[in-house]
Amino acid sequence: MDTKDINVEYPPTVSPGGNPPQYAPPVQQVGQPGTTVVVVQQPGAGGGGYQALPEPTAMWSTTVCGCFDDMAVCCFGLFCNPCQRCQVAGLLNESACFAYCCPEFALPMMRTKLRLKYGIQGTLAGDFCTMMWCGACALCQMKRQLTSMGVN
Repeated sequence: MDTKDINVEYPPTVSPGGNPPQYAPPVQQVGQPGTTVVVVQQPGAGGGGYQALPEPTAMWSTTVCGCFDDMAVCCFGLFCNPCQRCQVAGLLNESACFAYCCPEFALPMMRTKLRLKYGIQGTLAGDFCTMMWCGACALCQMKRQLTSMGVN
């Protein structure tokens, strides 16, 4: 049998009540041209939509290696790192249990959340690499950043 001999019938385009099917509204342009659009909630998931966030322009208040800028944070991060992970998670309204039990997943996510929330420049890959290879110092940097922003 040749494929051109097959007759395929498609379902009607009208729904069973005689009403036309419902389609999602067309995508709307959000923000100014050149802005980055970040999806904070999927369309249709509880009435949410798109929200344009401003382009990140801020810098970290200290460097990753700036541990000597705040010795108390540095010592706390060095000698009680799990406690500091839970503390920073709490300041970011994240699960302390997740930060304690699964730091390899939680810490890059928390760093990205902090960056996006406060408009700090960076990338997801940069957050991941920083937390994987300089985790203790980067966690101290996150705590110093939150302190400098008045989040205690």
